Amino acid sequence: MRGSKVVLGHFLSQQGVDICLLSETFLNPVQAFRLANYVCNRTDRPTAGSGTAILVGRAIPPLNARSGLKVRKALDPNGIPNRALKHLPQRALSLLVQIFNAILLIHHFSTAWK
Repeated sequence: MRGSKVVLGHFLSQQGVDICLLSETFLNPVQAFRLANYVCNRTDRPTAGSGTAILVGRAIPPLNARSGLKVRKALDPNGIPNRALKHLPQRALSLLVQIFNAILLIHHFSTAWK
């Protein structure tokens, strides 16, 4: 694994890859996997012997999700208007992003969202 990781890191750096999707990683949940200049989000499947990983380059600027919100659109299912979301402080938006990332990480989606 260590040699493959070095080759992967070199390849991503040379090609200027911002996002890399890996399948069949075969990583053990207790194994740390870090690659310089990338954030790694992974799904280990120790019983099936496979797994996936998404490497996202740290140089990618964060998206401004508020800029695309239409203020005159209908309320979301929870009754929160887009106008309110546009005026949330940055700290609240960061917390929402952490919540959504945790939802994606544990693969648990509310039945209301399906």
